[in-house]
Amino acid sequence: LMDGGTWDTIAGQPTDDSEMALALARMLVKTGTYDAGEARKAYLFWLDSGPFDCGGTILSGLKGFPRHESQANGAMMRISPLGIFGANYSLEQVGRWAMEDAAITHPNPVCGQANSIFARAIAYGISAGCTPAELYERIAEWTEEMDVSENLRNAVVKSADEPPADYLESHGWVIIAFHNALWQLLHAENLESGVVDTVMRGGDTDSNAAICAALLGAVYGIEALPSQWVRALLNCRPAAGMENVHKPRPEFFWPVDAMELAEQLLRPEEL
Repeated sequence: LMDGGTWDTIAGQPTDDSEMALALARMLVKTGTYDAGEARKAYLFWLDSGPFDCGGTILSGLKGFPRHESQANGAMMRISPLGIFGANYSLEQVGRWAMEDAAITHPNPVCGQANSIFARAIAYGISAGCTPAELYERIAEWTEEMDVSENLRNAVVKSADEPPADYLESHGWVIIAFHNALWQLLHAENLESGVVDTVMRGGDTDSNAAICAALLGAVYGIEALPSQWVRALLNCRPAAGMENVHKPRPEFFWPVDAMELAEQLLRPEEL
């Protein structure tokens, strides 16, 4: 949330994670429901806009050559708007939608299972107003109820006592991102400290932080966001020709209305 970084972006500028999340959020607000076909169109619109970063699994999936063996975190990193929107729906429906969304680019069952549990967790955290420990217990219950992979089940169990052992060698693995988010949910003092600690651990920092922030935000609420972070987002306009803008992007992918979008996702009946 400062100028610079890996891609030499301006403060508050989204990377591929949040640009795809913005595309999903705008689709949900526009249509008033989740539809996998419309979501795919939104992601293709993003891809055609010339993003400065795009994961290999996402690129292959959107080009029609899905990598069935990949367990990358690209589906989970973008799904938080569906979790927010899903606070108005049954958890089963939210879980199904999240699996459909994962299948667009990440057809591996592990990605679908993780996406389903994660989106449910966001929806439940918002609608139930639960504590971090209570949300973790629900996640553990869903993991037992579903026939999930051993790695996913182990990540849930281990997160109660320890963070992922390695953020670097398993760079981009959805299990690492999910494990870290659960660890921060249970052990971080607040949203800010959880996100900062996640970034400091290295690896796929933008995706891990986006996933962690979404889960903690579902529990702590929008007011837990540091004011300086919010200001950076609401003032981020990476327009071509502007001073210090090295990665100009279309206005559709600016986060200047992020807070308004969140409110619209929570109250679709008012759209």
